[in-house]
Amino acid sequence: MSDVHGPRRWSLLLPKDVPASRTARSALDDWLSCVDQPTADAARSIVTELVSNAVRFGRPPIRLSVEQRSTCLRIEVSDDGAGAPTRRPPGDDGGWGLEIVGQLADRHGLLQGVSGVWCELGRGG
Repeated sequence: MSDVHGPRRWSLLLPKDVPASRTARSALDDWLSCVDQPTADAARSIVTELVSNAVRFGRPPIRLSVEQRSTCLRIEVSDDGAGAPTRRPPGDDGGWGLEIVGQLADRHGLLQGVSGVWCELGRGG
């Protein structure tokens, strides 16, 4: 959903600590109030997975950005790490984060020039 003033945007800087995923998800809840419930649920799960991955593998600070466009809800999570996120086969020792993002998002990929992931969810509201 977008108005005549353009897309609605929101961002948050997070520390590299275990509560960062919970902090991001809680902060996102108010922002998602005008998004349909299935999209909001998927966005919460995706943010949890991407921020958890950034905490585990990235370097601070962790940046979360959400943009509600006319055609989708776009989520980006990046950090100051040097390498691109890698997908590994899911198993007992992890590898589920990007797999979950791939299942929930309509489109997803790596951000260019930074360590980060983007994804887009449906119409976004």
